[in-house]
Amino acid sequence: MSEIIHHVVDVVKNQLNISRIKLVKDLGEHLPEVVVDENQIQQVLTNLIVNAADAIGKESGTITISASLSESAAHGASRAGGNNGPAESDFVIIKVSDTGSGIAEANLSKIFDPFYTTKGHGGTGLGLAVVRGIIENHNGTISVESKVGKGTTFTVRLPWRRPQKTAAS
Repeated sequence: MSEIIHHVVDVVKNQLNISRIKLVKDLGEHLPEVVVDENQIQQVLTNLIVNAADAIGKESGTITISASLSESAAHGASRAGGNNGPAESDFVIIKVSDTGSGIAEANLSKIFDPFYTTKGHGGTGLGLAVVRGIIENHNGTISVESKVGKGTTFTVRLPWRRPQKTAAS
C-alpha cells in the first residue's frame, strides 16, 4: 500500500507546491500488501487529494495522507482456535485530511451521491460516487468527518490478506 501512496504523492506534489499546499505523509511501518487494483486505488487517492486541494483553495494549507493497520492487526490479535496473526476482518486504514473549508453537516450525507457537488459549475458530482464504488468493489468502506472552517477527513478501510503459506514454509 505504501508504494501506491508514494506514487500518488509523486504525481500530485508539484501541483500542490504551486498552490502553496503542504503535503504530509504519515505511513505506518510494516503495512501489509493489499490485494487491490492499483490503478483504481491510485484514482481514489488522487481524487481525494485533488478535492482536498480544492477545499483549501487559494489559501495555503495542509493535506495529510496517513496509512496504518486497524487496531487489532497492529496488536497481533489472535484468531479463534489459537492461530496467532491478524483476524480476517483486519483493515489497512488510509486517511486523507485537509485544513480546507470543510463540508456543512447538512451536506455530508449527500456527498457520495451521483451528480451531487459542492463545487457549483466546477464539478460533475461524479468523483466521490466513483470513489465509493471503487472502494466498495474492493470490499472496503469510506467515511467522512468534517467541520466547517476546520477541514475534512476521508477514511478508507481496505481489507488485507496475508500471503498464503506454502508447503515449504
